[in-house]
Amino acid sequence: MLHNLGSQLSRVGRYSEALAAETEAVSIYRQLVEQEPRAHIDFMANALDGLAVALGGEGRHREALVFSEEAVGFLRAGAEDNPGAYEPLLANALLNLGVGFGESGSLREAVRYCREAVAMSRDLAFASRPAHLPLLARSVMNLGIWLGESGFHQEAVDFSENALALFRELVGLDSESHLPDLAEALLNLGPRLAHADRPVEGGEACGEAVELYRRLSSDSPVVYRRKLAIALINMGNVHSRQQDPAGAVECFREAAELAREVAEDNPGAGLPILAGALTNLAGQLSKAGLSAASVTAAQEAVAIRRPLAEADPGAHEPGLAAALVVLCDVLSGVGRHEEAAKHGARAVAVLQKLAQTAPEAHRLHLALSLKSLGRPLTELNRLHRAVTVAEQEVEVWRRLAQADPFGYEFELGVAQDRLGDLLAQVGRHEEAVMVGEQAVALWRRLEHPAADLLLVLALGNLGGPLSALNRYEDLIATGEEALPIWRRLAREDPATYRPQLGHLLILLARVRCSLQHGLREALTEAEEAVEVFTALDA
Repeated sequence: MLHNLGSQLSRVGRYSEALAAETEAVSIYRQLVEQEPRAHIDFMANALDGLAVALGGEGRHREALVFSEEAVGFLRAGAEDNPGAYEPLLANALLNLGVGFGESGSLREAVRYCREAVAMSRDLAFASRPAHLPLLARSVMNLGIWLGESGFHQEAVDFSENALALFRELVGLDSESHLPDLAEALLNLGPRLAHADRPVEGGEACGEAVELYRRLSSDSPVVYRRKLAIALINMGNVHSRQQDPAGAVECFREAAELAREVAEDNPGAGLPILAGALTNLAGQLSKAGLSAASVTAAQEAVAIRRPLAEADPGAHEPGLAAALVVLCDVLSGVGRHEEAAKHGARAVAVLQKLAQTAPEAHRLHLALSLKSLGRPLTELNRLHRAVTVAEQEVEVWRRLAQADPFGYEFELGVAQDRLGDLLAQVGRHEEAVMVGEQAVALWRRLEHPAADLLLVLALGNLGGPLSALNRYEDLIATGEEALPIWRRLAREDPATYRPQLGHLLILLARVRCSLQHGLREALTEAEEAVEVFTALDA
């Protein structure tokens, strides 16, 4: 009775009451198991699992793991003697254990146990589909979640789409029971599709998730406000990608309001979501030019994340790092570079540690944090430190691009351009040329709408270090390669690109004159430069 009561209380979000009931149930079953071990294994395991669920609902994920692991241990022993009776319970316990590890930041273990749950529940559903399809669907969905969090994005999409199909099948059989599961499947699939460069489908999934959670929340706000807040954060990111800042801000603000309400009743469940909403809101407000508001939101997000990360680093350090990166960006955007550098350095340190143990999950965020840190360091004229950071950033982007060229070569090229410029500023001209030539080679072959512009800018960046090394013939060669592209760009957008064309023509003419050869070409280029600047003055 106590375990059943605890389960019902957890289902309606009353986790503190559920915790009391499940704790008492576990205490009673421990005594019974001591007297008759085999007679009470299933009851004991269910009570332990229920206690873990209640603790997880309170945000106490590390404590929950202890009881989840104990439940799995009991059920493995039972399944050895009686597979038919215990395997369904074991599959469910494995799923809960996987989720617990994921919520605690132990992603490898999360994927491992969710895979085992999927394999076991598939076998069960094959033997009796109606009885075990809900467990299979939940297992597949959670495996997709933790694969995505671990950086295995395509596999995550595959499992998430499979889970959605299974839940749609279940809703067709029993809409009332499985509508919350369908909403959760959509909640998880939307961001996965967006990351897989399927933004339209991702946006549709996020929108449907918001719609379903609004409906569910209107009937049971205590149970579904938290998930509605998460769905709104996802929808805000959809608006952001669609260049709709007003829509994004509206979603993030509503998500923050809902998360505050959740946090009043259940800080462990509500505060992480509130911090996530504020982090996203800060970034969007900064893009909209609302600098003061963006700094306030980012500072609150970091203030929430710090104590959470101190109490449970595995669960909350990734969120703290994300909040610190945004705070670094918005502070740098308002000229507070010293503070920005401090927070950026802290974010890098956290993500370097995380990337050592789970590189697939954290390498991208590490690259972005290094990029953010480089800006205030450059503004503070700490160029040697900025070079070190840029070198690290290029190396991380290089590793990402090796695994996914389509996804990350663009960022690699931008980082190489930035590193080359910094190397030139500190007088390391040979290295600047080497890095710059790597960037030029990348822009030559990359298919991207901005590739031509980035190519001529990279060629231009080579000018300074080539000149410093007295490599004037190479300087002329880079200018000659850039010249026809600048001419085309100037024809397409005269106001923007004619000045660059004119300056390149003057540079080429001067270098040829200094070398005392190619004087006819120099004269032609000087005459064209005059025409270009005359047209600008007209």
